[in-house]
Amino acid sequence: MNVIDNALGKNQFDHLSGSILSHAMSWQYAKNTALDNVTESGLDYSFAHLVFDCDYSSHQPETQLFTGCYLALLTCLDKLGLELDELFRIRVGLITNKGTSYQHHMHVDDLLRNNYSIGILYVTSNQDCPTIVKDGLHSINIDHKQNTFALFDGDKLHCSTSPTLEAARVNINYNFRLKCTHQDVIL
Repeated sequence: MNVIDNALGKNQFDHLSGSILSHAMSWQYAKNTALDNVTESGLDYSFAHLVFDCDYSSHQPETQLFTGCYLALLTCLDKLGLELDELFRIRVGLITNKGTSYQHHMHVDDLLRNNYSIGILYVTSNQDCPTIVKDGLHSINIDHKQNTFALFDGDKLHCSTSPTLEAARVNINYNFRLKCTHQDVIL
């Protein structure tokens, strides 16, 4: 697992986050945040904005956010010395304050792909709602800190949590495959 604080330069981050947090941003309601087939108590909902999904859009960007989100991913991978091989999905997620702490279901993003990575770029800062990643028997909490990028293997179970101190938690979720230039690259 890799985590980069101050992942993007100020101008790049401010432009991207300003577009995402704009009143003009369109959001789609999702009854279940992580797993479609799970009946919940009504707290599992969230909102999403699909930027790119190669399985549903014939490899065409879904929105004008594509360029900014894509360049942000490339910047983060460059900082880690990694090279993008194939992009599968870019999804912006928004989880609202539900008045109580709530942990969404542990899941993997893509059950059909192997050897892919997940990147998360945090758009907002929220002290009380980490991303939780299972690493074997242990859980790792990644703080939801603005302009932080987290990278981990796609086969790791993970989940989001809902904020209780701020109005919303917003991040960009990436699913992609890296080019392997060394056999010893471990995420």
